[in-house]
This record gives sequence, C-alpha cells and structure tokens, in this order.
Amino acid sequence: MQKAIEKEILDLEKRFWKTMKDKDIDAALQLSDDPCIVTGAQGVARIDKQTFAKLMTTSTWKLHDFDIKEVQVQPLK
Repeated sequence: MQKAIEKEILDLEKRFWKTMKDKDIDAALQLSDDPCIVTGAQGVARIDKQTFAKLMTTSTWKLHDFDIKEVQVQPLK
C-alpha cells in the first residue's frame, strides 16, 4: 500500500513539473489547490488560482528540464 501511495504522489509531482516545463496553465491549475503555496526567489506565498494563472502567463522564465531524485514520501495520517 505504501509503495502505491509513493508512486501516485511521485507521478503527480512529475505531471505538475511537466506543466511548468510546457507552460500548460490549464493542466497546472487542475493539479493545484486553491489557494496554493508557491516558493521562489521572493520567498513563500499563498496565492489563488487566478494569481497563479497570471504568474504563469506573464512569466519570462523557461524550465528546460527537471529531475526528481532521492524521493521521500510520508502520507498524512
């Protein structure tokens, strides 16, 4: 059971980062809570989906690739 949960969470995380790489706003919004917590160069913020979509639309960054290594998952009880 634990391995299945770990796989599901890792699959979702990879799907999310792929939306960042592809700048697929609709898919990113489907994988995000409202509000969601984001971290970046300016620190940590809680933002709603409208703000998240605006950030993705107006951003100048480009994620070329990503790699998720040494994963540790701990389900909430």
